[in-house]
Amino acid sequence: MATKYATLPVRQRLERRLHDMDECKANPVAWQQIQNKPEFHKQEKETRASLASITPPDTTGGERDRLSKRIALLQEGLVQGGGAAPPMPAADQMQAARPQDIDQHIGFEAFWKGHTITPDGKIVPTARGKGALWELKDLRRTLRRDEEVDQPNIANLETMRPRQSFIPLMDVKSRSYGLSPLAKANFDSVFSEEKARKPRALKNPCQHVAEGGKKCGWPAKRDAQFCFRHGKPQPAAE
Repeated sequence: MATKYATLPVRQRLERRLHDMDECKANPVAWQQIQNKPEFHKQEKETRASLASITPPDTTGGERDRLSKRIALLQEGLVQGGGAAPPMPAADQMQAARPQDIDQHIGFEAFWKGHTITPDGKIVPTARGKGALWELKDLRRTLRRDEEVDQPNIANLETMRPRQSFIPLMDVKSRSYGLSPLAKANFDSVFSEEKARKPRALKNPCQHVAEGGKKCGWPAKRDAQFCFRHGKPQPAAE
């Protein structure tokens, strides 16, 4: 991990260690049992320095505004990508875990660990450990330091991952669900038998004849001469 600031549990472990050291110094009996006091002071000093280096600093109004704008710039760049920068894979891609989705995720992390975004929006290479991926985690942990107790994963970038992948309509290939030119050219030869087949004649057609001599065309009821519609005989047109 190349983030500058550690998670809250890591910092809390160092804080408990310093607390125990302070109690030891304040207790005459416990302090008397420390054989190598110079080494004790050395470890205490190193622990305090280590804790200070991995703890996000306090921020004021003006600094918080600057951090908020920087976070917004980085988040937009990481999610959308652009040019050679791959976009952040969506949640549905991570769940599908297809080979191309896994490759995109690996490429996304590798790229943003070695690149960052300048204040004017340009994507540029950066020194090892200074990529936008790490910077964004540190900035989020700094800006929302007071929320870490209730939200230990405050720097987790999963919170900004898009839920669904999006393919612009202009990138979708047009599709035709009609017959292909080859199918149209051979339709008559392939379906010649179907085209030549005549409709099956009704065994017991309705005997009703309308004006103009047009027959009903529907099947008659069983053991009858007419269909349900023309149940009663109609006089034929003269």
